[in-house]
Amino acid sequence: EQRPRLRLVELVFEVVLKCLSVDLDEVKRYTMPRAALTCLGNNVPVFAAQTPALVGGELVEGPRLADSLLLRRAADLWPPLKRLASHSNQYLRPLADGVLREVL
Repeated sequence: EQRPRLRLVELVFEVVLKCLSVDLDEVKRYTMPRAALTCLGNNVPVFAAQTPALVGGELVEGPRLADSLLLRRAADLWPPLKRLASHSNQYLRPLADGVLREVL
């Protein structure tokens, strides 16, 4: 059963989304959104349900589009990614732009 793994991936995705959505005027450094961008960028196949899962010691194949958080939550993910990709910070902007391209 893949459900426990999917619930964990959904939890991580929710945290990533919250970190991407922080009000950048209220933070001194951009550590939180940068970490979220790195997590998202490094795990696009996981969030897109493209990778097989190791469940109970067995490799479970057959990702389903219905399991893709990137598809299901695109409307929630797009605004913060677009905002960060046009931010003035020289480190945050290229990272967000790269993740946005990877997600698309």
